[in-house]
Parts: sequence; C-alpha cells; structure tokens
Amino acid sequence: MLIDSLKLPKTLLKEVEKCALTQGISVEQFILWAVADKIGFLRQEEPSQTTDNPWLKLAGKYKNDPDFDEVLAYIEEYRRELEEKTEAEEMSMVSTNLG
Repeated sequence: MLIDSLKLPKTLLKEVEKCALTQGISVEQFILWAVADKIGFLRQEEPSQTTDNPWLKLAGKYKNDPDFDEVLAYIEEYRRELEEKTEAEEMSMVSTNLG
C-alpha cells in the first residue's frame, strides 16, 4: 500500500484519513490527488522556466556598455520632453474648451 511506504506522522495521517473520508475516496487516492494538485500548482508558479521569453534573453545585455548611462539620460530627457508637450497640448485643449 502507498500509505505504508510514506511513513506519515500520525497526526498528519489522521488529517489525511478525515479528508479522504469527507471526499468519499481512499487515503491512497486522496494522497495521489493532493500530490497531483500540488504539482499542478507549482507548474503554474514557474512560467518563466517553462516559457521561453525572448525578451528575458536580452535582459542586462548592455549593463556594462560604456555608453549605457548616456543612453539612459537621453531616454529620460526625451520622456520629459514628451510629458511637457503632452501637458501643453492638454492645457491648450482645456483653454480652447473653456474659452
């Protein structure tokens, strides 16, 4: 029997027996169901290991590039410019609608 080879602590075995009885299945079936359920749960938690994400392959690729900080500064400045432009356009739209 499966249950004999597992050598579960008595308190855990009693809980397993209660749960199996409540479900209307044998202790062995309950243990197999619980293990299969846990394996399914663990597989869902680790999508990055089962999914080959092409973007992850590039992560950190340029961290040691001497121009990296300069590129980041350029990106930040460009974002600021876009935000200022967007705010100006929104203000213009608001004033047009009010006036």
